[in-house]
Amino acid sequence: MSVKALDRTFDLLELLSHFPEGLALSEISLKIGMHKGTV
Repeated sequence: MSVKALDRTFDLLELLSHFPEGLALSEISLKIGMHKGTV
């Protein structure tokens, strides 16, 4: 796994830690600035 992929993973985990009820894929995509296919 590349450093870039690990960075994205940690960004995603950090975001989700603020929303224990979860988020829709479209919300995650908007909040972290990645295309849905990347998330």
